[in-house]
Amino acid sequence: MRVLVVFAHPEPASFSAALKDVAVETLTRLGHTVVVSNLYAEGFNPVGGPDDVVHAPSCPFDYQGEQRRAASGGTFAPDIAERQRQVLGCDVLMLSFPMWWYGPPAILKG
Repeated sequence: MRVLVVFAHPEPASFSAALKDVAVETLTRLGHTVVVSNLYAEGFNPVGGPDDVVHAPSCPFDYQGEQRRAASGGTFAPDIAERQRQVLGCDVLMLSFPMWWYGPPAILKG
């Protein structure tokens, strides 16, 4: 199976990181293909905005409209399109994150 692990913790020595490492090691040992996306290490920007899509600069920016056009026309920014490919290409999606204030970190929500 193809497993995508999305890791969302700023501290590489955290308990969440240790859990992720054990999961990756175990899944790899069992013969699965594992890809890790470390959102903090990759500098992922969770704030939605004009950089998420390729749009005409002369048009006023309408985020919802641009998302709709990007979804139908394939004009998401390359980094967003790559993350979409990763999710679509996996058999299992594993999210590894701490619970902060009763929810996941903002970087994961983004």
